Amino acid sequence: MSTPDSDPTAEVRKLSIDSLDADHRDAILQAISNILSTEIAEATYAEVVDGLPTANTINEIYLLMGPASPGSRAFKTRLIEIVADTSRHKDDGIVSWIPPKYYDSWSRLHPDAGPRPTRFVHEWFTNYPHYPKGVADMVGYWAEARILGGVVTFDRQSPESDDVYLHPDRNEVTYRICLLLDSPKQDLLNFLLSKSLDSTAPIPIPIRPGRENDQRVDPEEPIALTGIYRDIWERTRRPKECGDARVVVRWVGFAA
Repeated sequence: MSTPDSDPTAEVRKLSIDSLDADHRDAILQAISNILSTEIAEATYAEVVDGLPTANTINEIYLLMGPASPGSRAFKTRLIEIVADTSRHKDDGIVSWIPPKYYDSWSRLHPDAGPRPTRFVHEWFTNYPHYPKGVADMVGYWAEARILGGVVTFDRQSPESDDVYLHPDRNEVTYRICLLLDSPKQDLLNFLLSKSLDSTAPIPIPIRPGRENDQRVDPEEPIALTGIYRDIWERTRRPKECGDARVVVRWVGFAA
């Protein structure tokens, strides 16, 4: 587990899923299989393979297990983490898109740095020079948010906590990090752990936080202070030139 004192540029050591016992391994493989069976996952991966998101998508956008048993709360929380953190991109050339000189506000503010190397971007997860797999990890964060409803984060200041947070990036959904309520979290877990999906049952993803998700964390705040993150390198403080989204939200007057 990363901590605020970790070196974000240090090599990350991950163990193979084969190092887990059969019960844990089977639960994780089942969860990944269930995710991949959804239309949102199929559409998301198709966009990544194509190399560009669709117009509709653009318009919508604004660890190893411990001793916990497969039925425990700790296991279920880590299961969500592993599903979210599963690598979705390898060296297959899909991040070779060459953007125009001025692709977004970042490139206009930093013309010497050049534009971002991909259109698959969650605006708060762009610290790709420090990601273990670089741009591929940035694409992974984007795909995760598309499929699950947000990038999945956790309360790292309270190791015993089973709280799960989502950091959305959809239009007309708060940009703030939201605590996932018990009911949708349980629906998600039931879906992940199901060994026989009901084709007529509603799919609980992507999750769209609403006004009921009133326990929120401002992403503008440093993760070392809030303690809400998955990996310490995932976000950096935004440059002052990019402004503060909280000011824009108050000025426009929509719910955030």
